[in-house]
Amino acid sequence: MKKGLKKISILIILAGFFFILNSSFAIITGNVISKKVDVLDSFIGIMFLVSGLALFVVSELESKISVYDAFKGKTPKRKEEFYHMTDPSLYFSRVGNVSLNEFKRGVKEIENDPELMQLVREEYGSQLLEKESKGKLLERNIAEEFLKVLYSGKIPREKKELITKEEISEIRRAFDSGWAGTPNIKQSRVLKEYGFAYIPKSGHGEIYSKKNPNIRILASSTPSDVNAGKNVARQIVSLLKKTG
Repeated sequence: MKKGLKKISILIILAGFFFILNSSFAIITGNVISKKVDVLDSFIGIMFLVSGLALFVVSELESKISVYDAFKGKTPKRKEEFYHMTDPSLYFSRVGNVSLNEFKRGVKEIENDPELMQLVREEYGSQLLEKESKGKLLERNIAEEFLKVLYSGKIPREKKELITKEEISEIRRAFDSGWAGTPNIKQSRVLKEYGFAYIPKSGHGEIYSKKNPNIRILASSTPSDVNAGKNVARQIVSLLKKTG
């Protein structure tokens, strides 16, 4: 459907060029009647051209895949149900989006058909790989889960850093002011952005990874110096380097 929309937009653009070229020819003839038609042809040509370009942009945007967490990460243990991907090709879902669980069932149905499997990987693989490598942390995690299903656990990605130098600097800056016993506004924002959460405990606090809840960082529950803040940042960076 989306490919058909793109073809129609190209035909409209070509029609626009035809009218514009036809109007230019009318000017060359020097005929008075033709000059009157020229204005109309130019106008029609421009309208076709603008409409075609707009339709092409819309078809491009609609064909883009996006991934999201329907429950915004509140229940990570049920990711099969809450992790979703838009399905612009309507291959796995008639409603335009598919859960990870539905995606698993759909892929399983075609896994014994190599040609069809290859077509599906060509349609979805490149966009999911882009999300997994360039998206925000939550997008990367969700895209990775869909890619694991699509490629049977063997994701054909290029070797890349799990965390960039810019991201390391951002985390360190957030904790440069030290540790006040609980995360301040800036630190809370950074923790959330990189998939961590803070919970107070008796005598201390814990920072845990939402992706791997068993991985935890102990933090003092009382205000500490700058070094304590740097230590928290260092542990977060260390975990991200290992697990992403």
